[in-house]
Amino acid sequence: MIKHLFLAIISLTLLISIQTVYADETNSLDILTNKAITLALDKQYEKALDRFNEILDLEPNNPVALEWIPKILNEIPAKSTINSEYVVHIQMTLRDEDGKLVSVLESTNARYVPTKFLEIWWNTLIDRGTIVNENGIEKLQITTSKNYSLDHIGSFLWETEIAGKAVQIFEVYVPMMQYNDHEKVELQWTIIKR
Repeated sequence: MIKHLFLAIISLTLLISIQTVYADETNSLDILTNKAITLALDKQYEKALDRFNEILDLEPNNPVALEWIPKILNEIPAKSTINSEYVVHIQMTLRDEDGKLVSVLESTNARYVPTKFLEIWWNTLIDRGTIVNENGIEKLQITTSKNYSLDHIGSFLWETEIAGKAVQIFEVYVPMMQYNDHEKVELQWTIIKR
């Protein structure tokens, strides 16, 4: 009888300690979430992103973190690429519906979003072999073509997706041009990291 009573007390103690650990973990997640949101609202974006990454380490599919991370990245003010480690060049070729050349515009008037996320994204592209290293300079070059529904074009965005939401990384401004919806725009992006 004493043996059964002793086992019951040990089992109860173990159960309480497990519930306490679980409660501490849940509270910890709630506290981290509140801190992250507070930092984001206070425009301390990098610190907020760090907290949300801690949350994702604890719970990889945390819906609050997955909702807030793209929001924060899109709130971070973009900076000019002048005197930065990035050089962004875009060549825009416009062709009519028969494929005849209408115009070519080029620009290096660009902005980028300076975050740790950009570095992680860049390193992912290096790992995939998308970025080449030429004489110690990392270079990404991609050509895309698209028909736009706008009648004037003055800038182009390079976006990536996080948790199903678009996140802007680079923006390039070109001289404003008129565009017909039957014309085709071809963009050649060249991004160099020094």
